[in-house]
Amino acid sequence: MIDFSKLPKKPFLAIKSEFAYEAHMLTRENAFNEIFGLSYPDNKIIIPSDGNLLLNWSGGGIFQYEPKESRAGWHYVTHGLSQPDKPILKTEKNEDACSGLGIEFVISTPDLNNWAPNVLLNLVKYLLFQKTSKIIYPYHRLPCNGPIVTDTDTQITHLLAVPSPEYENEIQLPAGFCELVHMVGITENEFNQAVSWGSGTGGSIILFDVLQKYNVGNLTDPTRNCLTKIDGFQDVWDETQTKRETQWKENGWNGEK
Repeated sequence: MIDFSKLPKKPFLAIKSEFAYEAHMLTRENAFNEIFGLSYPDNKIIIPSDGNLLLNWSGGGIFQYEPKESRAGWHYVTHGLSQPDKPILKTEKNEDACSGLGIEFVISTPDLNNWAPNVLLNLVKYLLFQKTSKIIYPYHRLPCNGPIVTDTDTQITHLLAVPSPEYENEIQLPAGFCELVHMVGITENEFNQAVSWGSGTGGSIILFDVLQKYNVGNLTDPTRNCLTKIDGFQDVWDETQTKRETQWKENGWNGEK
């Protein structure tokens, strides 16, 4: 976890006795800069064009970051889901509290594109506008309700939430905890393979292990083919599943959470 729990000392923010909205936005942006570097281009944010979203997600947007060092692909990150919804006294400190919704979404792709921000914005709309929405945490699985890139024949139609091994996933902000939830595009058959293990997160963990073995990693590539069609896939899955289940048994966990 990286600690950005202190408010920035900037006179123009006029921080007095209450938690300043702008200060929290800046603090989170600084945390992103430490994790991902400066956003591209010119350290600017992508502002949503949807007027209703703008109205209900004040200051929200998407940052995009170039590949850097050991981090493969372009990374796109939401900025605003972890914004607190009420003022917080500077003297308050609760390390167990979540800042806002307690998450920000990330997706990474092989190249710079326009569709990845739209995927993240759709996730934001789901959380903000759908009454039955639930917070998405690592190893949750969800459908895209169509191709991940609209008007294409891509096989990627679902998302798998994971903790990325390429960067720090947890941030302590002034208002509390924030987790970066990395979304990986998967096919319907890959989704079903994870579901076939059971209703818990165990199938998602096994699937993420398999994605690593096939060098898919954390990237969402709309051009890739479904892994289940590859000769020997089931053997790779069974071997990975056996290894994971052995670890879980040794740790007293059954993969159901």
